[in-house]
Amino acid sequence: LDARNVAPTQEVIAKRCCEAQIANLIQFDEPLPNEPVKPELVLQLLDRVGSPASMAQAGSRFFGFVTGGSLPAALAANWLAAA
Repeated sequence: LDARNVAPTQEVIAKRCCEAQIANLIQFDEPLPNEPVKPELVLQLLDRVGSPASMAQAGSRFFGFVTGGSLPAALAANWLAAA
């Protein structure tokens, strides 16, 4: 953990390296698809675009938050699974 930065270092901030990575998050701003998307493609997008703009965590089971909307069918399935 000592070698892994939790937040950008002053050197990175001075170079403004993070600005491009954070600006790149705009790729997540897209309309909902009309057809299902393969999970592999979603994970690839999260890794390619989201990972460079994320912060390290020490927890071994914490992989970050993904906040977003929910499709009505997915929400209903969650309710049924939790009941």
